[in-house]
Amino acid sequence: MGLVLKHVQTTKAGTLHYRRKIPRELCEAIGRREFKRRLGSTPREALLAYPKINAEFERLLAEARKPVSPSVCVVLW
Repeated sequence: MGLVLKHVQTTKAGTLHYRRKIPRELCEAIGRREFKRRLGSTPREALLAYPKINAEFERLLAEARKPVSPSVCVVLW
């Protein structure tokens, strides 16, 4: 019995990729519909890279959800 990682797919070339859809409400803010990163060519490489890539995805979503603060304009006379 092997370890199953969520959101990991194997390509035809045999490499492992982390792949997740970006929620619709955040697509416009992020500028794309899908997040995809290469994890490696072996299950061991994928297991080592998975936490970092998953954290990157979560951080991307968190930044997109932050409210946009109005910028302060300074006029110099």
